[in-house]
Amino acid sequence: MNGQKRVGRFTGRWNRWLFASTLVLGVVMGCCGTLLCQRQSKPLVHRLKAPLQIWSSDPASPPSTLPVGTHLYFDQAYPEGFVRFKVYVNVEGVLLESKEVSERFWLDPLSAQPLKGLQ
Repeated sequence: MNGQKRVGRFTGRWNRWLFASTLVLGVVMGCCGTLLCQRQSKPLVHRLKAPLQIWSSDPASPPSTLPVGTHLYFDQAYPEGFVRFKVYVNVEGVLLESKEVSERFWLDPLSAQPLKGLQ
């Protein structure tokens, strides 16, 4: 060998390629695992113990009430101080026309507050 380093199979360019491909594979697996865990997490649910009055931004629309026992599914909390929930409604016997919207997450949220005297 006379003082020369032996060039092995896993040195130099091959070593860098192996490291880079392992790193990329690890990042991809980590991202997939994170997405899978987020999808399988159970939703946060609140069940109303008192009626909740709701209204829209349309002044011609009268206020309505969500009854006791309605399940509200947590969606997102905002730094402005409000929390958004989802309510699922089963509609039977009425044909509701759906349309495509130009924005992907188009929302016209309702506002809510507890009914006075029933808190």
